Amino acid sequence: MAVYKRKNVWYIDYYINVNGKKERRREPVSTRKDVAELRLKEYREMIKKGKDPKGAISESENFKEKTFRPTDKKIPKFNQFVPIFL
Repeated sequence: MAVYKRKNVWYIDYYINVNGKKERRREPVSTRKDVAELRLKEYREMIKKGKDPKGAISESENFKEKTFRPTDKKIPKFNQFVPIFL
């Protein structure tokens, strides 16, 4: 498990057991080293508990998409706005 910099972006590198095999994962995190170290620390704790860090994040992202998605109402076009403001 490591934190490294490539150009201006800090990456984290870690291993996780997937179906009995070790899988290496590398992902970009931030332009700040402290943020990358914090993310790696969180991932280490998740791995110790036996959770997949990517799976936990994707589930929370899906939750955000479902709960905070824009309404399905039709957005008025530009020519419908013009008469109102003139």
